Amino acid sequence: MGYRSHPERQRAAADWQRFAAGQTRYFEQTGLPLDVLATIESWDNFLSLAYLPEQGATHFDPASLSDTAYASLLKVISAYFAAGYEYCEPVVLKPADRYRLQQRFG
Repeated sequence: MGYRSHPERQRAAADWQRFAAGQTRYFEQTGLPLDVLATIESWDNFLSLAYLPEQGATHFDPASLSDTAYASLLKVISAYFAAGYEYCEPVVLKPADRYRLQQRFG
C-alpha cells in the first residue's frame, strides 16, 4: 500500500512554496540560510523559536543583522502575515517591530 498525501496538505505545501519563492530575493538580502524558507515548519520554528536549521541553535539575535538585512527580514515577515498566515509572535524581531506587527495582525 502506498502513501497518499492528504489534498489539504498538498495545497498548503504548494501555497507555501509559492509564497517562499516570491520572498526569496528579499530573504537572500538577510544573509540567513535559505533552509529557513524550505518548509512552513522550518519558517515557523525560525519565527517563534529563533531556530536556524543549519546551525541547530535557538539563539538567533536580530542585532546580528545589518540594518539593511534586518529591514529585508522585517519585509518578509510582514508579507507572511499579510498573506493571511496565522499570527505568532516573531521572536526574531526587535520588540518594537514585534509590537507593531501584533497591533496590525495579532
